[in-house]
Amino acid sequence: MAMVEMQTTAALAESRRKMQARRRLKNRIALTLSMATMAFGLFWLIWILMSTITRGIDGMSLALFTEMTPPPNTEGGGLANALAGSGLLFCGPRYSVRRWALWRGFIWRNMVVNPGWQK
Repeated sequence: MAMVEMQTTAALAESRRKMQARRRLKNRIALTLSMATMAFGLFWLIWILMSTITRGIDGMSLALFTEMTPPPNTEGGGLANALAGSGLLFCGPRYSVRRWALWRGFIWRNMVVNPGWQK
């Protein structure tokens, strides 16, 4: 009886080893493919970034960031209003949520917890 159990235990251990080896091989293949895909994407991203920087460096000046965008079909101008709008989109919700939370805390503390503050 013990001999049969030893054989099944050994066979089970061998089966587990084979399954683990297959899983390890699949994992290595998937990891290699995902790394190759990442490298491919990063190559094109860096290519686009470098060509944008090298070809656009001539147009960079302080005026680009400080002047307003001109009307269509006129020369010159900058990105001041675009940068200000991006700043508002980034900071606006944070400010309004903070204000709302402070107001909610004020209402809760003074009107619900301690309603006698108005007297």
